[in-house]
Amino acid sequence: MRNIALKFLKNPFCLYVFSFSFVLCVFHLGWSEIYPPLGAGLIVFFVITFLLALYIGAFTDRYLPVKYSEITVSGRPYRTVFILYLLYVLEFIYTGGIPILLALKTATYDYQEFGIPTLHPIIATFGSFYTVYIFHLFLSTREKKYLTILLLLLAIPVLIFNRGMLLINLTSMLFIYLLSVKRIKLKVLMFLLISSLVILYLFGVLGNYRLAKSPDNEYFLEISGANDKFLNSGIPKEYMWSYIYVSSPIANLQNNINNNPPVNFKVLDFLIMELLPDFISKRISPLAGAERPEPRNISHNFIVGTVFCSSYNLLGWPGIYLMFFAITFFVLFYLGLLRKSNPYYVTGVSILMTFMVYNTFDNMIYFSGISFQLVYPLVWPVFQKFTIKPKAIR
Repeated sequence: MRNIALKFLKNPFCLYVFSFSFVLCVFHLGWSEIYPPLGAGLIVFFVITFLLALYIGAFTDRYLPVKYSEITVSGRPYRTVFILYLLYVLEFIYTGGIPILLALKTATYDYQEFGIPTLHPIIATFGSFYTVYIFHLFLSTREKKYLTILLLLLAIPVLIFNRGMLLINLTSMLFIYLLSVKRIKLKVLMFLLISSLVILYLFGVLGNYRLAKSPDNEYFLEISGANDKFLNSGIPKEYMWSYIYVSSPIANLQNNINNNPPVNFKVLDFLIMELLPDFISKRISPLAGAERPEPRNISHNFIVGTVFCSSYNLLGWPGIYLMFFAITFFVLFYLGLLRKSNPYYVTGVSILMTFMVYNTFDNMIYFSGISFQLVYPLVWPVFQKFTIKPKAIR
């Protein structure tokens, strides 16, 4: 049974089914009183797209199967990480301190203002990509020096107080591991389960510090609408953060379907704001007069609605289905573009898997924090070919 589930998680389209099924299950825990019930239209949409995804997944397994292979070092990892840290030091100087320290001692600090414009998105996405690659290198060689490099890279999202970046990196690393094994031993499964529970607990702790500058849960429990079912369950209150982050996008999607019908079809807005990364669309949209419509969310504190919410607000139900087919094309195109001979193939595939998972949260094509990571496995080998002498690659 575990082997069947593992094979399921190695296919990006089956992963779409798994991810949204998991979110729907979490949603139905019913821990928040501000959630609307799911409507028939949304349920039918997921049934149809789940069946399509399973069919396309079978096609992918036959013609574009995902393969795992071990790698040897390419380039100079220590030098790369040194340069990365040097650039972050420049950002610390520009910002006026290290974000995690500023957040813990300054009530007015906003972590979203960290970084040098233009530079920060590049080094942040590259750092995430390189973290995943180093983990693959460590699994391939089992050399402790790469574990040291990995820990240095994982420290970056902690230093800049970016929980999302840390979770994205850990998710991509998990997929590297899943791709590398043929079966999961029970003790490994238990380790992953316990580690996930610890990470999600700490996610809640850090969330409280970011929101209320203290470990107290009361404020977040109030704004998240935690009901008696959760409050009396005995579950640590920090896990309400995880519940809300996982399930509120579905609640927002349903709330927009219920209360925010599109006034007209905005095809150009859909093409620019939904099918292009944000660093491109933000520059094009003022020229084209394109924008994302204001959503009607369950709360002003929870503002994402899965990959499909803005598509609905721009084009109605056709927009949701078009978004599904856009993701399908994007994944198939990327798998066809990423050659198995590429040393960063497994890294790219793992980031693509993470892309599929986090579409349950928001539009990951638009969110360059993940979508732009997918560029590096394609361009980094070319960059190395022109900047590294042949003897440096072994």
